[in-house]
Amino acid sequence: MFGPLQGYAGQVIFQGDSIFLGGAYQHNSGYFNDTLSAAHGCDSIIVTSLSVIIGVGKKQRDECTSIFPNPFHQNFNLKIFGNENVNASVVDVTGRLLQ
Repeated sequence: MFGPLQGYAGQVIFQGDSIFLGGAYQHNSGYFNDTLSAAHGCDSIIVTSLSVIIGVGKKQRDECTSIFPNPFHQNFNLKIFGNENVNASVVDVTGRLLQ
């Protein structure tokens, strides 16, 4: 008999949104485990890394920003339209600031 399989996934949500992971609705960044059961017990474990993007409203994101190319390999362009001053930081899937 084989043991359970384990898989990994990444998910991003915006501040104020939620997603059902680890048996509950999650609002904060972190790692969450979900177990998928087969007829004879544990079949698979999915570990999801959740990142929450803070400081960008949905309206701003949809109407005022452009990030390209997508996907990118080393460099990308971020264009923000409007009259406001904006501070932007780029983080990886674990929340570590990229420099």
